[in-house]
Amino acid sequence: MNEQKKVIIKSVIIIGLVAYFLFLTYRAVAFNYNTNKKISSLQQEIVLIEAEKQYLENLNVYYNTNTYKELEARRKLGLKKAGETVIAIPIDPKRLAQVENREVPQQIIDAAKQDTQQVDMSNARKWLNYVLRI
Repeated sequence: MNEQKKVIIKSVIIIGLVAYFLFLTYRAVAFNYNTNKKISSLQQEIVLIEAEKQYLENLNVYYNTNTYKELEARRKLGLKKAGETVIAIPIDPKRLAQVENREVPQQIIDAAKQDTQQVDMSNARKWLNYVLRI
């Protein structure tokens, strides 16, 4: 009887230790999964912010050109060169608002998201897309 109790106690201890190690493994895997999801979302955010930064840098370079200064002087002040004829062309108000408010066009955001999705693909999937021209 005494020998049987020792075997039962050893079995309970072994089962308890195995259950504990399985629990620790599950926690580690869940933590890694959540960390990888957070890293992925932050990488996507970085790509979008870099695209916005590049767009703003391009706007800044454009705003410093003489061409922009001349166009703004013509548009806002109504100036023209001697002998020039001014023709009024309707401007898309939505696009004008984007430029004046320094908004990043949706096309740039979509391109950045697509680049991020390409990075998340497995190598085999990238090759399949390349071979099938998808």
